[in-house]
Amino acid sequence: MSKVNLDALIPREDFEVDGGAEAQNLGDKLKVSELVKGQGFFYSSLRKPDFQRETSDWDKNKIASFVKSFVEGDLIPSIILWQAGQYIFVIDGAHRLSALIAWVNDDYGDGFISQSFFNHPKISIVSGGATRIQSVFNAASKIDGEDSKAVLIHDAVRPWLELTHLADLLNEFHSSSDWDGIYPCIASSDSLREKKDNQFIPVDRASFFQVQTPQIFNTLAIQDALSQAINSGEEFTDETQAMEHANYKVKVVEGNRLNNKVTFADDLRIPEIDDSRIGRGIDFHRLEPGNGMTLAGIFLESNLSIVAHSDGDIVLHALSLIHI
Repeated sequence: MSKVNLDALIPREDFEVDGGAEAQNLGDKLKVSELVKGQGFFYSSLRKPDFQRETSDWDKNKIASFVKSFVEGDLIPSIILWQAGQYIFVIDGAHRLSALIAWVNDDYGDGFISQSFFNHPKISIVSGGATRIQSVFNAASKIDGEDSKAVLIHDAVRPWLELTHLADLLNEFHSSSDWDGIYPCIASSDSLREKKDNQFIPVDRASFFQVQTPQIFNTLAIQDALSQAINSGEEFTDETQAMEHANYKVKVVEGNRLNNKVTFADDLRIPEIDDSRIGRGIDFHRLEPGNGMTLAGIFLESNLSIVAHSDGDIVLHALSLIHI
């Protein structure tokens, strides 16, 4: 059965430790009227930490079962809230709380709250194409080149882009009208070989560089370059190649080695960050006769199961608290 996306019902915010945590029982303390959009402070101040996973793991039957349990006054797990400034962060229980918000606002991913989020006036969802160039062209074509003078194109698989690096790239692009775009590069630190006729031939690594994103271009120029690329039938692996193919001037600038690209599973090693935190997370659930349980994302066969409305993965739930 397909899952229901409730992710838009509680907005995300950059999490900062301030105030304190409080476990709140949904049945005893929380009034459903406080979850109606526009009718109280509680809902308007609710936030999820920006690192929290997407609230989209439940199907419609699980949502209906949970709401029924709430209405009938059954014992259900508490939620853990954290007061931080003007916001109340949902540390544990986002699926449970979102299910109630969906119920009282009649929004199961297709209502006013969700559509206001997904259909933001400054966000357009565009269908992709058969190739990277076609997909980027589809998106770039939606931009008014007279109103928006620059286009920034970034690979979503580079999630560790630093804001300071982005600011440096924007400043460099706007510093002169001598070029129509810029792209970041980093030197190769590994020895390189070129494959020729099943032989691996050494090459001078000083002559080779790795191209990164974001790449920034004049809007009208990139629209024209992408159109020319599609009409020519040429295949390009990034937009700078399309710009150069169309004889536009593009400047190379220094990249950032922390701006890694996730292509293979091993690329998911998270770079060391300066604001790492160490703490202790605790989660617990009752056990009942069953066929197994999921711990740390791994299903373990057992004659017991964890009693939970969510996945009941106490290891991951405890780790999410440690992340705070």
